[in-house]
Amino acid sequence: MKKKFKKVNAAILIIGNEILSGRTQDKNIAFISNWLNTKCGISVSEVRIIPDVENTIVENIKILSKKFKYVFTTGGIGPTHDDITAKSISKAFKLKYRFHKEAYKILENYYG
Repeated sequence: MKKKFKKVNAAILIIGNEILSGRTQDKNIAFISNWLNTKCGISVSEVRIIPDVENTIVENIKILSKKFKYVFTTGGIGPTHDDITAKSISKAFKLKYRFHKEAYKILENYYG
């Protein structure tokens, strides 16, 4: 008899004023949900779209991380000076924001 495994649940948090304003169309929900479900056995149970506002990011990360096993984020992270996503997520988990030395080195070697 095959043992049935309970699917692990997840949420997707899309961060970006450009999505909310309609300037940019989201193309990640269907791709991520399908990949997680078919390849990883992870069921996406909720999707939220929020603005680039620190308190909103922090609040939603806290809520979703208590409710779901995994929270995947898209948008928000970019090469611009005004990006607040990574700092907001570190604040939500009360972790010090810093560069990952190995990842930074890989990017530096790639981009010069």
